[in-house]
Amino acid sequence: MKFSTEAKVGLFVLIGAVSFALTILIFGEIPFFKPKTKKYSVLFTDVAGLSVGADVRVAGIKTGRVTGFRIEEGKVRVFFEIREDIPLYKNATASIGTLGFMGDKYLAIYPGTPDAGILEENAEINRVTKISDMDYLIRELTITSRNISELTKDLTEIIRENKENINRIIENLESTLETTKELTENINRLIVLNEKHINETAENINVLTASLKESLPELLEEMKEVSQELEAILKENRTNIAEFTKDLKEISDKINKIVTKIEKGEGFLGKIIHDEKMYENIQSGVSLFSEMGKTVTKTVFYIGMRGEVYKNWDGKGIFTVKVQPDDKKYYLVEIVGDSRGRVYVEELSNNEFIVRKQFAPEITLQYARIFGTDLGKFVVRGGLKESTGGFGFDYVPSGKIKLFSDVWDFGRRDPATGGEMNPNLQIGIRARVKGSLYLTVGGDELLNDYFRGAFVGAGLMFTDDDLKYMLGGLSLPLP
Repeated sequence: MKFSTEAKVGLFVLIGAVSFALTILIFGEIPFFKPKTKKYSVLFTDVAGLSVGADVRVAGIKTGRVTGFRIEEGKVRVFFEIREDIPLYKNATASIGTLGFMGDKYLAIYPGTPDAGILEENAEINRVTKISDMDYLIRELTITSRNISELTKDLTEIIRENKENINRIIENLESTLETTKELTENINRLIVLNEKHINETAENINVLTASLKESLPELLEEMKEVSQELEAILKENRTNIAEFTKDLKEISDKINKIVTKIEKGEGFLGKIIHDEKMYENIQSGVSLFSEMGKTVTKTVFYIGMRGEVYKNWDGKGIFTVKVQPDDKKYYLVEIVGDSRGRVYVEELSNNEFIVRKQFAPEITLQYARIFGTDLGKFVVRGGLKESTGGFGFDYVPSGKIKLFSDVWDFGRRDPATGGEMNPNLQIGIRARVKGSLYLTVGGDELLNDYFRGAFVGAGLMFTDDDLKYMLGGLSLPLP
């Protein structure tokens, strides 16, 4: 049987295609198309499903394949080859990666850095990273999910057992928020009503500050000179003081003798005490002079108390006594209880710092000078402020509004870092609402960014008239 030329050509192409396919199936690839390679090995404790012929990726680029495995002392040595032109260095790292969430395994090689030197052919890669096994990850996720489920059950049980307490807490929070909202609205309304006065007051404070800036250095210099003169006087009169003490003792002895005679009814005073009629007449005269003294005196006493709420719900309780002999000056005494305590930093010998807190009442003791102007009263205060040195400035445009500022607590250290802090600057406004009741709002720690915050407060301030009501057992004129 004869074949046509087309049949012969077709038969030749078919035989060639079959031979080419058999070559690929038997050898896996065409040898004369294969680039030159170099071989290496690496030792793993577990290959996690890596197989012969798997890809080898150097820095993520497919550059070779796995050629074989060998068990060595319970570990698996993986043999692989990569292209000859791909350099590996002595600090190269090997790991087993996965293509996709459930994909094939491949050998991942991180080539290392040139400064470690070239890794010779047939050498072993010594650095191996942990295998990322999806079964291990799924197992860990299952354990984590079970723990979360148990935690959720415990939280549900806790909430169920404390449902009434939680509801009560929520109700208290809602009540507190409503009270805070009403207080905020009242303060906003007060600020709006007095906006004009506040602006005028701010301008007046600026004028006063500029004036004090010029006169304060001279005042401080004069106070320094007075202090030096007092010290010199004390040194010069030490002997006189000793003699004066001796004289006082002699006078005390004489007074004791006089008292003894009076008790026996001797002398003028003794007769007065034992003669009831004369005693009554003298008592009447003393009462008359006492009433005249009450009329003449101009000293006014103020007694008050207030509470203030600060950042992080810290608070202060303050008891105040103010004595004003005239309209030019007054003396201020306050006892302060601070929930934050007095924080100070103690430096150790090895440049370390210890933060300490002292919870004790603090004392404010200041002398105030009043300057009356057409714009209102300006007050300059100085002395102790919460048991540390400090001074303050007040502006009182009317009997209901007072703007105040205080600077104290110099030379502090930051409790967190031990570094020096700025003094505490507090500026605020106090408004009398009705009768003895007043509200206070302002800013605290204005010179220190981390501690800066606002505060609000309320208090009562009683005068001589109020004290008369209390001593007389009558009700106070409270709002």
